[in-house]
Amino acid sequence: MQLLGFDKNDSDRGVARFLERTGFVPDSVCALLGGGGYVGYQYYTEYTYRMEEKKRFEELAPLTNPDFYRQYLADYPQSIYRDEVEKRLQALTDESMAWTKTLQGGTKADLTKFLETYPGSLNSRKCLQLIDSIDWAQASETGTEQAINQYLEEHPEGMYTSEAVEFKKQLDHKKTTFEENDLIDNTINE
Repeated sequence: MQLLGFDKNDSDRGVARFLERTGFVPDSVCALLGGGGYVGYQYYTEYTYRMEEKKRFEELAPLTNPDFYRQYLADYPQSIYRDEVEKRLQALTDESMAWTKTLQGGTKADLTKFLETYPGSLNSRKCLQLIDSIDWAQASETGTEQAINQYLEEHPEGMYTSEAVEFKKQLDHKKTTFEENDLIDNTINE
């Protein structure tokens, strides 16, 4: 079958003869030849868009700022990852609200509950530091060896460990031995 006057036996496949007979290049031939390029371009554009979408999605994984997730949803409203991004955004928003509430409460119980509820939170470190500070404030205010020992047991590498050790040494210096107590008692009773 001959297509648009092209002849497989001619060296130029009959193109010169076709153009001589018609005197013009038909638009349909151009459209037909250009159609494959358009389809290829569309495919390339879609592929590039999806690859960028996937890359941006993977970049979200370590991020904890909800604004980055909102921006992703704005940039890729039809994303195949939309449900997962929305779930993560909701979890981050919930955690942020819980952290604010925890700070407003400010008790050791509130902080401990937050740690239990959000163990992998970026606020975990701050939370542990606040608990450390609360425990040290209570131990130093109480001022007993038992309170200091409890602090050191619960926070062996706490922010106030060196102060606790020094405090404990001062308490040890204030102690008197049984022999010293007997000597003191005898001196008072004489």
